[in-house]
This record gives sequence, structure tokens and C-alpha cells, in this order.
Amino acid sequence: MEVVLHSCRHRFALVPGDPAHEDLQMALARLPPITVPAMDLQGEARGVTPPPSRPSSRFTGPFERRILPCIGHNPPQEAPQNFANALLDLAAWSA
Repeated sequence: MEVVLHSCRHRFALVPGDPAHEDLQMALARLPPITVPAMDLQGEARGVTPPPSRPSSRFTGPFERRILPCIGHNPPQEAPQNFANALLDLAAWSA
């Protein structure tokens, strides 16, 4: 239970991360921005936290966020046509 609670608190920036992973966190922060086309496909009814209103500053290339109404954690299974359309649209951006 302690690990789960800490994970939730860390996700909301209420507590620091595990010091054992600080080197990894710093290495990830030094990575270059993501310049390739990217899409964030999320179910609106996932029940955890609301989707962020804007993408991470790490994404500097074409980016789109799609929120699927009445869909939970698993868009490929719960909304296969929406998922397939998103993949096709993303592939078209890269062409």
C-alpha cells in the first residue's frame, strides 16, 4: 500500500521521487525534445486523472491530443475504429 500511495502522491508532485532513481530521472531530462509527429490518445472515462490541457513541453513536433468520450483505459480494445483512425492519421502526418 505504501508504494501505491507514494506513486499517486509523486504523480501529483506532492512528494519527491525515489532517490534511487534520481540519476535516471536526470538522464531522461537531458534527452533532446521529441520532434517527430506524436498523438496522445486517451479515454475520457479512464477514471484516474483528467487529461492535461496541453502537451508536455518535450513535444516540439506536430502533436495532437484526442480524447475519446465514454472510453476508459484501453482505447485499442474499447474503441478499435477510433484507434485505427488515429494510427492512420499519424502515419499520414509522417508521409
